Amino acid sequence: MKKALFSVLLFLLVSISLQAQTDNTDFFISKLETLIENTPENLSLFVNLGNAYNSMFKQAAKEKDQAKADEYFGKALAAYQQALVRDPKYFDAIYCTGTLYYNKVLALIDELRELGSICSKDALKKYGEVRQKALVQLDQALPFFQQAESLDPNDILTLNLLAEIFARKDDITTSALFKDRLQKVHAGGKNEVAYFNQ
Repeated sequence: MKKALFSVLLFLLVSISLQAQTDNTDFFISKLETLIENTPENLSLFVNLGNAYNSMFKQAAKEKDQAKADEYFGKALAAYQQALVRDPKYFDAIYCTGTLYYNKVLALIDELRELGSICSKDALKKYGEVRQKALVQLDQALPFFQQAESLDPNDILTLNLLAEIFARKDDITTSALFKDRLQKVHAGGKNEVAYFNQ
């Protein structure tokens, strides 16, 4: 068993190295899919596959290719869900699902910045519509970060994103609370109890 796990990890490291050198995402994804077929109990492989598609989603959204962005979003979400079907409390898959939805928010924030620089009635109307879409996406991301915090109340990335999400939702009180919890961890302390208890 240890030998099989070692060879899977070695294969993954070689694949990642080759992917970095060739920047061939399709090659990397096909290698991950092969590894998943051979070791479906290794949940980190599903998360890595989801992360690859999440990166492709962000790039397509940046390039304003909505069809590709939607396709990659769906594939990333499916990969994370495969891990969560096997372990509903798998922290990495929960957190990454939240970041996937949050990346949609970031794409909309870029659009809001562009609209904010245009002084017209149409731009103002569009700004309101896009802001509403961003709030919907925040509401979709939030439960995943809440669940992640309930599993690990000291995860810095989760605490930071919770503070940011509540600030974007104009809930300054809750945002400040998570900033305090984050500061406590940065200072070497620990949050003994999760804010979002399971």
